[in-house]
Amino acid sequence: PVGGWLKEPLEIDNVVATLKGSDAQNAGRILLVTAHYDSRGTDYFDAKARAPGANDNASGVAVVLEAARVLSKSPMPATILFLMAAGEEQGALRCV
Repeated sequence: PVGGWLKEPLEIDNVVATLKGSDAQNAGRILLVTAHYDSRGTDYFDAKARAPGANDNASGVAVVLEAARVLSKSPMPATILFLMAAGEEQGALRCV
């Protein structure tokens, strides 16, 4: 909704992939591998300013994607959620 750092309504989506645990006793355990994919300049209201994306968690997103690719090839005892979230720069918190 409008307010705080938002001048107009905006839909922000998170990206989640789930690798279900293969061990019935441990499948209820959930491990998180997370990063954020958003980036903004110093002035949150300037949507056209250059942002530091490459050093402000593009590398973290690359790690989440690569971890998902590698770990998906073998059974994992516990469930793993690979989460890439938006809105972190602006303090937008949202439950998965």
